[in-house]
Amino acid sequence: MQHLNQSSSHNYCDNCDRDFTTYSGLVQHYANSPRHDYCKICDEHFDDSDDLDRHMDDRHWWCRDCNTIFSGDEELQDHFRESHANRYCEICETLFGSESRLRSVCLGFRCDTPVS
Repeated sequence: MQHLNQSSSHNYCDNCDRDFTTYSGLVQHYANSPRHDYCKICDEHFDDSDDLDRHMDDRHWWCRDCNTIFSGDEELQDHFRESHANRYCEICETLFGSESRLRSVCLGFRCDTPVS
């Protein structure tokens, strides 16, 4: 085991007990395996999916619903307007979990948003 972990010839996943022929294969495994909570942008592992989700919310322009990362805040807000218009408040730039939540928080209260 020590040989696998310390050898540059091996790209070993301890959690899955698998050896990959390339480092990119190992990274692809981390990114695609449901057993790993991994951010491939930062090459960072997290304890659980909640920690990874918090990281994605805090550090990246990420649409949780679509699991898509955008290059900046403007692109993310455009995506919300186009793809989630029924749950997105343009005034406070908040995406809600449901249209009813948007209505209860923003319409007539926080933003006085006209909701169609």
